[in-house]
Amino acid sequence: MYQKKVMCEEEQKANKFLSAKAAVRSCIKTKNMKHVENVQKEHQSSELSIQDLE
Repeated sequence: MYQKKVMCEEEQKANKFLSAKAAVRSCIKTKNMKHVENVQKEHQSSELSIQDLE
């Protein structure tokens, strides 16, 4: 049971990373300020997730 929970958490964190990566690509293509804000939020969220892992 614990192993499944860890895997789910890892998958969620990986999905957040991929989401942030997609937001960066979108931002580069459109150079839209709203996308920049979204990227910053995703980046902050990812940093918190990484800190949790450490």
